[in-house]
Formats: sequence, structure tokens, C-alpha cells
Amino acid sequence: MFYLKMCLATLAKALALSCEADFQRVQFTPDLLPSDILGSSIFNPQKQAFHFEQGPIFCHILLADEINRASPRLNLLY
Repeated sequence: MFYLKMCLATLAKALALSCEADFQRVQFTPDLLPSDILGSSIFNPQKQAFHFEQGPIFCHILLADEINRASPRLNLLY
């Protein structure tokens, strides 16, 4: 089973490289929050402003690994 997961990740990464696309992988765990996937606003005290730090969903190819481990609150995202 480990080799299958490694093979899928390698295949997805190779596909992204061949298409010159961005690739991200998300490991779903029970403590994962929606902001871990979408990103969040970070306050910069020097500029006195917020800037948005993008999460891994802002890519061309996203590998969602072990999605069955996610908590029910993440069901809204997929």
C-alpha cells in the first residue's frame, strides 16, 4: 500500500513537471483546519496592513492524500 501512495505522488509530481504546472500535496489529518488548505490573512505590523498568505489549494495540481481521515468540518471544502 505504501508503494501505491508513493507511486501516485510521484506520478502527480511528474505530470505537474511535464506541464510546467504548480504541484502541492495536502496530508489530511483529524486536526486539519479549512484555513490550512485555503490560506489566511496575516497582519504585518510594520506596514499596518493584512496580506493574504495563499494555501496549497491555489495551485494547478493538488494531491489530497488520505482524505478519509479528515474531520466532518472539512466536508464543505470537497
